[in-house]
Amino acid sequence: MKINLQTLAEITGGELAGDKNFEITAPCSIDNPKPDGVCYAANTENKELLSKLAAGCVILPAAAKGKIDFKVNAVYAQNPEWAFTLFLRYFEAQNPKFDKGIHPTAIIGKNVRLGANVNIGAYTVIEDNVVIGDNTTLYPHVYIGRNTTVGAGCLFYPNVVVREGCVVKHNVVLEAGAVIGADGFGFIFINGKHEKIPQVGNVIIESETEIGANTTVDRAKIDSTVVGLNVKVDNLVQLAHNVKVGAGSIIISQAGIAGSTELGKGVVLAGQAGVVGHIKIGDGAQVAAQSGVMGDVPAGSKLFGSPAREYGEMLRVYATLPKLPEMYKELRKFKKAKEEK
Repeated sequence: MKINLQTLAEITGGELAGDKNFEITAPCSIDNPKPDGVCYAANTENKELLSKLAAGCVILPAAAKGKIDFKVNAVYAQNPEWAFTLFLRYFEAQNPKFDKGIHPTAIIGKNVRLGANVNIGAYTVIEDNVVIGDNTTLYPHVYIGRNTTVGAGCLFYPNVVVREGCVVKHNVVLEAGAVIGADGFGFIFINGKHEKIPQVGNVIIESETEIGANTTVDRAKIDSTVVGLNVKVDNLVQLAHNVKVGAGSIIISQAGIAGSTELGKGVVLAGQAGVVGHIKIGDGAQVAAQSGVMGDVPAGSKLFGSPAREYGEMLRVYATLPKLPEMYKELRKFKKAKEEK
């Protein structure tokens, strides 16, 4: 791929300072610049690095224009990272990762309705009564269970499983190995053994959501497990049956949410956070890495620790821990002196 800098400025919405006919071929990082590549700098604090940069073009903050001795082509943008993201989207679109059309080895059941420009990879299985919207792509070895609805503009990578009766809305990305609609972990102990409780609900994934690789979203016992609009879920996350995740929330790798818990809008769960079942986490709450949430969380809270408590309080607790051995020694001295009186 080759594009000139005039086109780059149009793609990114930035202002060009340099040769509009100069051609770039690919993105590059600021730490590994390439003479035919484009990179970005979110700020211009390291002026020495920027002055020696050997990239073909760099995207810089608009506020930096005229304030740095810069020897290569530049595009000035209000938000360089977003401008670079727009270029990456363009670059990715010019380098398709899949073959268009329906592969002859795909297995498509009865009464399946496919929208326009749907792509289906090798050995993908689509069961009966499935609906798939326009411009959706299913990579090889995807499985779609019967009576499932998939919206427009979705992208499912290899080995994704969406089981029966689930609803995936528009522009949803499911990374490789994601499982949507597996049975919830529901058992009753009776007559000396664990008996399975049928999980007869489904999963609803709202539009603009992304589910990471090998993440599992369990179907509800009854009703629906719901992942809201524009939610971003990292790899290796577990969302249990009947969980509700509010719009705009972010859940980071290895976090786990137990059944029937509700997350509000804009909640952040950092890596390896654990949340018990049947609680509510309010809008905008943030839970730090490896924290264990044991009860309801008010909106806007910042929690840390296990069990999780207010962030600032737990920082003070952890700051005290290294001092405990010395404090204990002092306590023993005080106790001994008191006993000898």
